[in-house]
Amino acid sequence: MQKKHRLIIALILLLAAAAGALADASEGVYCGDLAQADCQILLENADLMNALNSLAFDASMDMRLDGAEPMRLAGRVHGAFGFDDESLRALEDMSAQMSIADLTALVDLALTSAKARLSIEMSGAAVEDSFDLDLDLLLQDGVLLLGAEALEAMTGESMEGLAGIGVDLNGAIDLVLAEAGDLSMLDESAPMTDESAMQAIEAEAEAAMSVRRLADSEVNGVAVAVFETVIDVNALLSMPLVAQMVATSGGLENAQSIDETLNSIHFANMSSREYIGLQDRYTYRIDMTMDMTMTLAEGDQALDGALALDMLVDLSGFDQPVELSMPEDVFVIPLAMMMQMSEQGS
Repeated sequence: MQKKHRLIIALILLLAAAAGALADASEGVYCGDLAQADCQILLENADLMNALNSLAFDASMDMRLDGAEPMRLAGRVHGAFGFDDESLRALEDMSAQMSIADLTALVDLALTSAKARLSIEMSGAAVEDSFDLDLDLLLQDGVLLLGAEALEAMTGESMEGLAGIGVDLNGAIDLVLAEAGDLSMLDESAPMTDESAMQAIEAEAEAAMSVRRLADSEVNGVAVAVFETVIDVNALLSMPLVAQMVATSGGLENAQSIDETLNSIHFANMSSREYIGLQDRYTYRIDMTMDMTMTLAEGDQALDGALALDMLVDLSGFDQPVELSMPEDVFVIPLAMMMQMSEQGS
């Protein structure tokens, strides 16, 4: 039951991210029934944001699961990340014509070429457990610097006297996928950008979306146009591609299990708002709201509940250098070793 519980939450976040990416893509920007002038704002915004090398952000999240197994997760993440020109061009070239097998190489390149600093403040509470987490992370040249507090949180062991450890993220996506389960159902040689398949997916997704322009507003003193997108996720859940993702990531063995998982979910609402500068066309804020119910049964256990998610992201520092100071003598270990340490500490 816990496996399905985690799968449902992961699927929801995946769908939210996928739908947002579709709405923001520079090619195929979704304008719905917007006036041409409003659509032009979205087109200019997508071109501008996709060309950025770096930006800063301040994000907050509040997730609540009510039911037999209540859960609460809240937090804030702020920092900045960026890529150099060469890495950004390489990422664009790789994503232009790519098979599923090439996706791991793309993610590896993104992880190892990004430069980032993050501060994370998280708290959570479940039926029998609660936690508070306060972390500062640095990423450069594929090395993620974890301070003593982060190491203690991951391993459950005292790190007194240790400033931190660098984790080598080369090959990280392969390790994550290996943990996720069997990926053999996917045709890894099939192009992810097959034109007819992509057109069919986009057509189904766009049919489940609507967008409208709201009254203009301000974000941190900047005049912005506000666009609200509403997504019918119940329609998205009926797409064959989603069933394939559930089967792959959840390790579900037959069509009946897949149908039961998808039919257990009902969305009351998923909507997002994007706040775009009236003068410069940068995105200054994105917020998202989601409300859903789910009903799962397995043996004598049942999971009935309502999940609500609120996220808000403020963006700034467009194309500004990402300043960070990575210790030169940091001790670096492979990610696989860190994952073993984490499993031993849990």
